[in-house]
Amino acid sequence: MTTTKTTAVRKHLSTLTITAITTLIMFAGVFYVFPEFYFKSFPALFLSEIAVFFILDYLFITQVTQKGKKFIIQHKLSTTLKFFILLLLLSIFLLINKQEALKIAVVFITLFFVFLVVQTVSFLKIFKNK
Repeated sequence: MTTTKTTAVRKHLSTLTITAITTLIMFAGVFYVFPEFYFKSFPALFLSEIAVFFILDYLFITQVTQKGKKFIIQHKLSTTLKFFILLLLLSIFLLINKQEALKIAVVFITLFFVFLVVQTVSFLKIFKNK
C-alpha cells in the first residue's frame, strides 16, 4: 500500500471513529433522557454497523485503482454491497427481537444515513485531487 493510500485510510478511519464516538454519545444522551427508547441489542447493532462500514471502506480505499467512470462504478458497488450486508444484519436483529422492531429500525436507519453522509464527504475529500 502506498503512502497516499495509507494516509487516506488513516484520515477516513479517523473520521469514522470520531463520528462513531459522537453518535454513541448522542444516543447515550437520548437514552438517558428517554430510557424507554433503549433496547438491549443496541450495542450489538451499533458495533455491527460500525464494523461493516470500517471493513468495507478500508477495502474500498485500498483496492480502488481506477479513475472516472470505473471509480464511480467501484464506489456504487461498494455502497450497494454495504447496504445489502447491513440489510441482512437488520433482518437478523428484527427476527431476534420482534418486540422492539420499530426502535431497531429507527436506530439502524439513523446510523446508516449518518455514516453514509460522513463516508461520502470523507471520500470526496480523499479522492478530490485524484
